[in-house]
Amino acid sequence: MNDINESGSRFGCGCKPTRASCLDDIACSQKRVAECEARLFCVIADRLGCEIRHARCMRDLDHLLCLTQKFLAASAVKEKAINETVAIFCDCKDC
Repeated sequence: MNDINESGSRFGCGCKPTRASCLDDIACSQKRVAECEARLFCVIADRLGCEIRHARCMRDLDHLLCLTQKFLAASAVKEKAINETVAIFCDCKDC
């Protein structure tokens, strides 16, 4: 059921793909998203460290910690969704 036929179609219609490789496009897009998330995480970590060192207001610090937790939670949800989608559409024995 999870097999992709020679034409690249999952549903057996036999249609030829309109582009050379949708998978390459998706992989490139996901790589860019991951790089952006990594840069954003570093900015958040640096900013949080700076704010902790110069904290004047506990409420501001609490707000930054809350935003950081939300960012990490959203990133984890996204990764879980991608993994579930890959498991459905790819026949990955070694994933």
